[in-house]
Amino acid sequence: MEGAFRAVRLECDRARRGYALLHFFDPALKLEDWLAYLDAQDRPGAGSDVVAIEDSRGYAHALFTHEVEQTLRHGRVLRVQALACSGVPSPVLHDAIVAAAERIARERGCKGVVLEIGDGPRDERAESSLETSLR
Repeated sequence: MEGAFRAVRLECDRARRGYALLHFFDPALKLEDWLAYLDAQDRPGAGSDVVAIEDSRGYAHALFTHEVEQTLRHGRVLRVQALACSGVPSPVLHDAIVAAAERIARERGCKGVVLEIGDGPRDERAESSLETSLR
């Protein structure tokens, strides 16, 4: 299953792929709201991107945002927030998400990754997080 998934930066031209996954979890979400969100993330200085983990057919199985922050314990870390993840448990999908986060963290000069996983908007969800240092 190596190479079953790839990470791609989700820009407005690929927005509908991500929207299908998000809409599955939140049918009230409107396409125009999703496009506005992506547009705001894509602006210079926004400091965040939306990444999709896609299969070989281009279907999104996970979506996450990320941004660099400074922490007392680790210095520069990449904070990754899951937006949606397909309900099919898969160690291959999990490994693809972690590998993408670690690659982006290294590219941004980070020393670690904090991965937030949960249901719903950040202020409403019970959060679970994974913190790791890059080697």
